[in-house]
Order: sequence, then C-alpha cells, then structure tokens
Amino acid sequence: MSRESNSRSNHSAENGSSVHHVVHIDASFLSEVEGKMQELPRRLNRSAGRDSCCIFRVPQSLSKINEKAYQPHIVSIGPFHHGKPDFQMIQEHKWRFLSDLLLRAESKRVVLKDFFEAVAPMEEEIRKSYSETLEFDGRDLVRMMVLDGCFIIELFCKVGRIVSADLDDPLFTMAWVLPFLMRDLLRLENQIPYFVLRKLFDLSVESGDNGTSLAKLALGFFNYMVQRPMHVLEKYYHKEVMHLLDLFRMSYIPDCQEEVRRPSRFLHLIQCAKKLGQAGVKFSPRKTHSILDIKFRNGLLEIPILTIDDFWSSLFLNFVAYEQCYRHSTKHITTYATFMGCLINTPADAGL
Repeated sequence: MSRESNSRSNHSAENGSSVHHVVHIDASFLSEVEGKMQELPRRLNRSAGRDSCCIFRVPQSLSKINEKAYQPHIVSIGPFHHGKPDFQMIQEHKWRFLSDLLLRAESKRVVLKDFFEAVAPMEEEIRKSYSETLEFDGRDLVRMMVLDGCFIIELFCKVGRIVSADLDDPLFTMAWVLPFLMRDLLRLENQIPYFVLRKLFDLSVESGDNGTSLAKLALGFFNYMVQRPMHVLEKYYHKEVMHLLDLFRMSYIPDCQEEVRRPSRFLHLIQCAKKLGQAGVKFSPRKTHSILDIKFRNGLLEIPILTIDDFWSSLFLNFVAYEQCYRHSTKHITTYATFMGCLINTPADAGL
C-alpha cells in the first residue's frame, strides 16, 4: 500500500468512518446454513396444505382478535391442549366414561385391547390430520385418541338417551357443564379426526340401536344449543366430513348451495343496508332452518333472523378459521360473514 493510501485509511479510522471488512465464508458457516435447510417446519408442517390435514392451530392474526373464542374452557380434545391443568376435572371423568362404554361393548365381545388395536394402524393418518408436528410418541397418541374419542361417543350416547345415564352424574346435574362441553367440542383446535370417532363408534355401539349413527347422535347433541327439526338434519347424516366442527358447519349449508360457481377473481362488496334501502331495496325476515338461505328477488332481500350470543359468536369464528385454514373446504360461512359485515355497519342497518 502506498504512503498516500495508508494515510487515507488512517484518516478514515480517526474520523470514525466505517472500515470495510470482508465476511469470511468458511465450512462451518455453510454447514450451519445447510442444516437449517434440512430442518422440517414444526409449527406448520409442509403437509398442512394437503387434503388430509384438517385440524389447525388458529393463526395469531385471527386469534388475537378474540382468543377466548378459539381456546377450550373445560375439556381438551386431541393434542393441541392436552395435559393443561385447566382441563384436569373433565380429564378425570373421561376414564369413567371409557369404563361405562366398555361395559356396554362387552355385549359385542369387544374389549379394551380391541379399541387400541383398531386405532393403532391409523397413527400416521392421524398425525397427517394436524397442522403441527405432534411431540407424542405412538402409544401416547393412540391412548389419547381412544380416551378422547370414547369420551365423546359416551357423552353423545348418554345425552341422546341411547344408554341410561346416572341421574346424579355431576356432568349432567350441574347446569353449566354441558353448555361448556358443547362449545369446546366445536373449537377448531379441539378436534380429533372423524375417521377415528367413526371407528370407535362402530366398535362400541350396536348398528341397530334405534337406527342411530354417529352423525345423528352428534347433531342431536349440538341441537340442544341450536334447536332445529331433526328432519332438517337427516340429510347430513351420511356426509363425508373431517371432524365434528366440519359436520356441524355442513349442516348449515343448504342443498342448493352445495355446488357453487367458481368465484370471481375479484371480490364484489355490497353497500350497507341503509344505502341499499335508499336505493329501493326492501328487507324481509326469511323463515328457514339455515342462516345461509338468503334470497333476493325483485328488489326484496330476504334474510333469516340470527341472534348473536356467545355461542354463535364463538361458533362463527371457528367456522371461518376452519374455512380459511383448510383450502379444500367450501367458503360458505366466510362468504356469509363477509356479506353480513358489509350489510350491517351501524345499529340503524340492523334495524331495517
């Protein structure tokens, strides 16, 4: 280096100017980067986009708006909230319900081992149903599925009076418990695959018992919260669904809406009810068993009446979260929520 350039370097350092250093890329640095490239995502598996993955952790962008709507309150179902202290009360009763179910299953010559042997071959399929990598080993995961699944089935059977229930059972005598159980069984993060429930149900319940089916019992159970005629629900008894939340969501999709046109590339939003009224649109309540059964004819917009309470608010949020996470799902509830959000901006809109 010349004396002049050396002088410039010293002057630069004295003035506090940055001195350029060349980063040395060595083998250990490259090895570290290559190792990161080989790591598999754990919080959102690469397989989460497949049709087999249907149970998701609700994204923070959604949950931060109303976190309580997505979190179970008294019972954990499946792996996402398993083992948390808040759910130990019901966790203890799960074993009692499993024992009751096994006593009945003896009439079919089905024993405890049969349940585990039926679910164990499904382990890989079960893992693929969840968006996150599950840290449970095979035995713990299978035990969880059998215990949670049998608890749900026995709960449905007791509430549906397929089997007799102890009149002094605290889960039924304490008025607050059942409503919380119903809400918790309809949270996206609190699901187990429907194929697990169906397998356990087929093992434990006589197929000829009052012509019952798993879907019939499930919809009948949730019908205590949202009462609809059973003949309306019959058409959904044989639908292919992913879990209980999906089954209940499907029961609100009218037959005429099951096949919809491919959506436009662009989102077309509507004006609020007040502005539509000023433009000549009339509004009328519509008597129907589905909130999605909205009609518009000759300037008359007919909308089913919906009273929003804590149950409906939580249910809608979980419906929408499922539709947003599971790309193979239809977007009926999301579309409805968007429509109503545009239509009702103020109390004046709701009163029209």
